Amino acid sequence: MFYYFQLIRIHTLPLVFASLIMGVFLSLRAGFFSWDLSILILLTATNLQIVANIANDYGDGIRKIDGRDRIGFERMMQSKKISKRTIKLILLIHIFLAVLCGLLLLFFSFENIKSRHFWTWLFIGFTCMLSALGYSLGKKPYSYSILGDISVFIYFGPVAVIGSYLLLTQNYSYSLLLESCAIGFLAVSVLNLNNIRDLSTDKEGGRQTVAVRLGEQKAKIYQKTLVLTSFVIYLIAAYYRFSYWYQGLLLLAFLPIIHLNFTLSKVDKRYNQLLKKHCVFILLFSLIYAVALNL
Repeated sequence: MFYYFQLIRIHTLPLVFASLIMGVFLSLRAGFFSWDLSILILLTATNLQIVANIANDYGDGIRKIDGRDRIGFERMMQSKKISKRTIKLILLIHIFLAVLCGLLLLFFSFENIKSRHFWTWLFIGFTCMLSALGYSLGKKPYSYSILGDISVFIYFGPVAVIGSYLLLTQNYSYSLLLESCAIGFLAVSVLNLNNIRDLSTDKEGGRQTVAVRLGEQKAKIYQKTLVLTSFVIYLIAAYYRFSYWYQGLLLLAFLPIIHLNFTLSKVDKRYNQLLKKHCVFILLFSLIYAVALNL
């Protein structure tokens, strides 16, 4: 079971929860909420993230890109602690669960399967699945390039936040772009922190991540820029959404995120702990901001 949790990279899941919490609580603020739909949204997105994580372990494993001496979290396939066959089986199970939860979500959201909205969301779900698999599998995985940052921004930002809001409310507001972009930039900062940690092995493996292209020092500047940009957007969103001064005080919960990312040291094994803390801090801030929205 321990190796299973390592395979699905359970430490990345708080980032999924943070994005969905934002969308759900924005819908609650608009007067719409459904436990059934919210749980199905969470289960669908969680399984999609797990699919992406397993595909990443499997994809890097069959390419033998990372060795046993890598600084990052251990690869289950390359360490042979979980067999290739078992990993493929687990991957198929989570693909099935993601599809099942996604279909149930659409059936409960749209009573008429002939509805244009039903088929639009079905297409979006299909695209999300292909993206989760294509992130590390295929001839040209886009996680090895700048497209990795772009895809993480899109799927953890607008798709997760605005998507969950639309499914719950059937309405749209341009103001949703604020929180969706803010959490999107934070998601990219998690990926970039991961890529800074893996600079040496990524170079050896031929990956062309943003961190590799920029180099360590400029990648750290990029990291700080992502975090500060997110914070500024949250300040703007708070100005428009908050009615009382004490709601704004809860934005101080963002300070641990800023502190963590402005005190980065040399690339070493400490980055594994920093990644876990960063994800948890983002989740906690999302919870606090979501509560502030509804005070």
